[in-house]
Amino acid sequence: MKIRIKVAQVICNILLALTLFAWLGIHGSGHKIPQKTDISFGTIALLLLITLVILSVLSHRYKNQ
Repeated sequence: MKIRIKVAQVICNILLALTLFAWLGIHGSGHKIPQKTDISFGTIALLLLITLVILSVLSHRYKNQ
């Protein structure tokens, strides 16, 4: 179970980094971005961050057993 949690954490970290990089790249290019796009990027990043927190709690729970 620990290995699956670690793999999921790595995948979530990579997805979060890619999402934030794309979000910053879009804003850095100087284009006018619709608000819906901003909200969708923010929502995805928030969900990935929440998933990482949950996986971290699970990782500590299984570490103590």
